[in-house]
Amino acid sequence: MPEVIEITQYKYGGCCAGEETNLLREGGVYLLPLYFWDGGNTWQVAADLDVMFEVDNSGLIWSHSQYEGFNRFDGQEATVVADLITAMTSDVNFPAAVTLFGIIARHWGVMMEVTVLGATIDPNRWEWEQNLLIMSADNVLTIASNDFYEWRPESGDEFNAVSWCYLEQGGRYLILFDPSEGGPYIEERSVARINADGTITAISEENLFSAFNGFTVEQVKVEAERAIEWHMTHSDQR
Repeated sequence: MPEVIEITQYKYGGCCAGEETNLLREGGVYLLPLYFWDGGNTWQVAADLDVMFEVDNSGLIWSHSQYEGFNRFDGQEATVVADLITAMTSDVNFPAAVTLFGIIARHWGVMMEVTVLGATIDPNRWEWEQNLLIMSADNVLTIASNDFYEWRPESGDEFNAVSWCYLEQGGRYLILFDPSEGGPYIEERSVARINADGTITAISEENLFSAFNGFTVEQVKVEAERAIEWHMTHSDQR
């Protein structure tokens, strides 16, 4: 007998008469991405408005999504998606790619080893303190593969940055910069201090680098490159 599990879903209304558009149908057969929520001790469907695949009596799948990335599989055998998922998750770089750090490294920002050359405090237009920093790009480690941003620093550059956290003048840091317009910006969750022995320590508890405390800068770079490689390899399959 297959294992019986309980699945919890939240109701979402549709565009006409407020009908519920995402609920599983009694008696239906589905290919679903599930995650276990400890807080409710229950299984839930991840992003169920997009990635629910219903399997018909002929073993063909039909997506409940309007997104081409999913409904392109409509009318194909369920094994096509199942085999694709197996290939993607069997990739040696998969564990590095699915962490928050791995996702951000692929899609957003520039990771650099830097030294703070100068720092001033500015009460600023948003009425909270920000650090205005002059920094040297000691080593540009990774740049997100998205080409949306024009900011492409090179090792040895000096540049200005806006920081929402205090960074010590003369300090060496590993930072994942936000290169958005008006930046680059530095958030506390994206900064690690580089210690004298070359290892890093995240400067806050809820931090992208927390999982890498004690790693060297080069080891973190390798993890970012693994994540970028996975996303680039499988971007046309998702």
